[in-house]
Amino acid sequence: MACFQISQASAEERLEFLLSAGVKSKDMKRILVRQPQILEYTLSNLKSHVAFLESIGIPNSRIGQIISAAPSFFSYSVEQSLKPTIRYLIQEVGIEESDVGKVVQLSPQILVQRIDSAWKSRSLFLSKELGAPKHSIVKRVTKHPQLLHYSIEDGILPRINFLRSIGMRNSDILKVLTSLTQVLPHPCYYPSSFCSFSQTLILLFQRLSVFVVHIMCLIIYVPSMLPFSGIIFVLGGKSQAKYLYLVNDLKNEVQSLTKYPMYLSLSLDQRIRPRHRFLVSLKKAPKGPFPLSSLVPTDERFCQRWAGTSLEKYHTFRQRLLLTGFAEKSGRKTLSTRR
Repeated sequence: MACFQISQASAEERLEFLLSAGVKSKDMKRILVRQPQILEYTLSNLKSHVAFLESIGIPNSRIGQIISAAPSFFSYSVEQSLKPTIRYLIQEVGIEESDVGKVVQLSPQILVQRIDSAWKSRSLFLSKELGAPKHSIVKRVTKHPQLLHYSIEDGILPRINFLRSIGMRNSDILKVLTSLTQVLPHPCYYPSSFCSFSQTLILLFQRLSVFVVHIMCLIIYVPSMLPFSGIIFVLGGKSQAKYLYLVNDLKNEVQSLTKYPMYLSLSLDQRIRPRHRFLVSLKKAPKGPFPLSSLVPTDERFCQRWAGTSLEKYHTFRQRLLLTGFAEKSGRKTLSTRR
């Protein structure tokens, strides 16, 4: 390969610069595999590209991550390609200049993408399909620029059709599509996987006696329930543990999630279990269903309103509970290993 024709001293000089720019040693091999010609670029070229990132508001602590995510951006001219891309984002797309740095941090690939065609096609599609006004689309793209990378036919449209199938309105669909990127997995995932998941989701909640209107509310307020990869199911792993704790320990019906859908986004170990056990230890937990509203406020507010004790006392209790849980898990793992 051509990159091996340079001297070892020159190669080391470039590697040292990349490391000083914030690239982690563990990422260097992957970068060289994806962009081996990076060792052929002059040092001044590398420095000018890093200076460009700084000029658009990328903090020094994030520059290494940008390089690791999109090393090919070094092959693009700063004056003829990168700066015009930024101008297009500001002047044509409508992203605020102060937000450009955030957008690039969220999606470094935007620097090496044909942003004009990506924006026009997706903006036109969302406008026609969902009746979304431009300012709304710009707001969503600013928050989740990954939207510009997903395939319309294989990524965005199947998800829109699913959300419509459960009665969701167009205005809510746009919010869900861009609330979390889990709703729109990487384009390499097949739409059939998402369709299979969609059917399973509906059947699952119907078996739990949750009506379609309630499913819709849950997805609107907790879009993280949708799969990250198009394959992971909503009640797998941590979500399943939270559901079981809701029913068995908190003595709540699953329908209570329609009133407090944020329950599924809370940490079982850091929030749900400690607050429940703390109120039980203080004999302040009701005999019936545990009030999910006590899980919503901040720790300080929880101690004032529900526990009637100091924040320090609650934090001490939670830390002790976490250590006990960790010790129990470690003990089970050790026992299973011996067997």
